[in-house]
Amino acid sequence: MVQIAAYAIPTMVLLISLAMVCMAQHHKKVTKEKNKHVLQTLSGLREAIAQNFQYLQILSIVSLFKVRWPPLLSEIWATIRSITTDLITIPSLGCILPHPSSFNEMLARYLIPVVVAVMTLISWLLVRLVHKGLRVCPCRRAQTLRAQLKVRGIQILELLVLTGCLFYSLIVRNGFIVFTCSTGPNGVSSVVIYPHIDCPSTGADLSDWLQLLPFALTYNLIFSVGFTLLVFYAARQVAAHLVRTDFTDSGPWHFVATEFRDTYTWWLFFKMTKDLLINILAAVFTNLGSIQLLSTAVLSTIYGYLCAQHHPYRDTMNNVLEVWCALSVAAICFFASGMGFAYDAEDDYAETALESAGLGEDGTLRAQILLSFQLISFVGGFGITFLQLVAELPGAQRWLPKSVRRREPEDIDAAKEQLQVAFKAADFSKYDAVAVIRNFALLQESRALLHATEWHMQRTGSLARLMPGRHFMAQLIKKESNLSRQLDEDSDDGELSGPQNQGVALSDDEAMPTPEQAGNNESCEYETVRF
Repeated sequence: MVQIAAYAIPTMVLLISLAMVCMAQHHKKVTKEKNKHVLQTLSGLREAIAQNFQYLQILSIVSLFKVRWPPLLSEIWATIRSITTDLITIPSLGCILPHPSSFNEMLARYLIPVVVAVMTLISWLLVRLVHKGLRVCPCRRAQTLRAQLKVRGIQILELLVLTGCLFYSLIVRNGFIVFTCSTGPNGVSSVVIYPHIDCPSTGADLSDWLQLLPFALTYNLIFSVGFTLLVFYAARQVAAHLVRTDFTDSGPWHFVATEFRDTYTWWLFFKMTKDLLINILAAVFTNLGSIQLLSTAVLSTIYGYLCAQHHPYRDTMNNVLEVWCALSVAAICFFASGMGFAYDAEDDYAETALESAGLGEDGTLRAQILLSFQLISFVGGFGITFLQLVAELPGAQRWLPKSVRRREPEDIDAAKEQLQVAFKAADFSKYDAVAVIRNFALLQESRALLHATEWHMQRTGSLARLMPGRHFMAQLIKKESNLSRQLDEDSDDGELSGPQNQGVALSDDEAMPTPEQAGNNESCEYETVRF
């Protein structure tokens, strides 16, 4: 039976990869339809499901901290690990090796991303073979199927990147699991999920651990650090393409920033960095449960605060859900640390207190409070997702708080008019007309669009304070404006520019130039807006 499962699970992975590859072209076709509202709604719901799943991944990591969780909560943690960790763990791969062992099982874990990537590429090749084979069939149905099976390489890359981002926390955890150890009753430290593999400690047998060390370091270098840098590179490419096209097109790497507003193309990288730091700190302070909890809580709090301040997601409900998940993790970790569930040594007071019969009622109360925190976090996360679905029903928007309602075109236009007032009142003397359009588009995608009021405009007074600080985009705008001005100067061949090309100040009585006016005034020599 084990041998059958050993071959059945990889085969199932291949079939799933084949189905996902076949759906890639269909997804691209659907996204070109005119009903943008339905597509945005489905995109927001898909992101909400992914956010809940990523929240469960973080909880599965927290469950392995040096913490004595209450029995009922431990069962909940085990259930969470079964629906998160087990999805990317194929234990049958270790069973088909000549000598099944925990060491071989760890090697099989490291090969999972490679196996998934190889299966996806094999599926792509099979689809391409079918696509070429249908060319000889003249019937109409075959040609229609052939058109649907045309999948490009960038779509396969998109599939791999998005799958990696969805399971990123668990992929990183697989790399750091060798460094996540726990001290046993005999005083020897061992890998938390494989007690047979000893970690560096007094009296430990490090033969298996040292054999795994090179594989773990290579895995982390490629999948933990390398994949994160790939997303960072993709975010910069999206930002550069947005600037070159005046914020009308995101380019081929658009899939890393589909759910985020144009000035937050880097937010996925920021989120992945947070998850990476949680895993690193958990491995560094492997036998210090209180520090593991507190570091995770601080990182989650900072991330939740920044998300609440910047509103990086296009859908408001996704912002609310992201803040809720981050603060839920922080609250659970803070409470578990403050109430003494973490212990940092073999004879730690917390361990003794929780096992002491004299403190049984107190320990039960603390366990019940912690369990209540966890249940509330579950209800809140899934409740926000349900509310996001119900909000699309006719007439439901008017019952929602104004801060979480869907932004209607009329509201966006009104906010743009307010931003135009701020733009005219800004303390800048000269503008490049093209740069004005680009900077104004940048400003429209900032959080100022969500918070712009007349009082805020009067209090701020300067455009520089309203900008979200997207320095990379600002540098690209300045670079392209300087290049455009240099090309214009070269084309003039040394001739003096006429009065129509002189710098014109943007006074309070003047309106913002339209894109058409900017296109007719490309040769002007104005200073670029600075952030």
